Amino acid sequence: MNNVIKRNLSIRKGFIIGVLVLIIINILFISVYYRLFLFQQIDREYQKLNTELEDKIDEVLEK
Repeated sequence: MNNVIKRNLSIRKGFIIGVLVLIIINILFISVYYRLFLFQQIDREYQKLNTELEDKIDEVLEK
């Protein structure tokens, strides 16, 4: 009887650990994806601002 209880607790403990590991992996994937998306957005904004700045500099130099 005691072995059955220990085995059930062991199975439950393993299941909980497995679920926690999956949750942690999921959080890591989401954070990496978000960072990549965020850096792409920042790069787009930088390119846009850089292009606008170059256009303004060209306008000033032409005058």
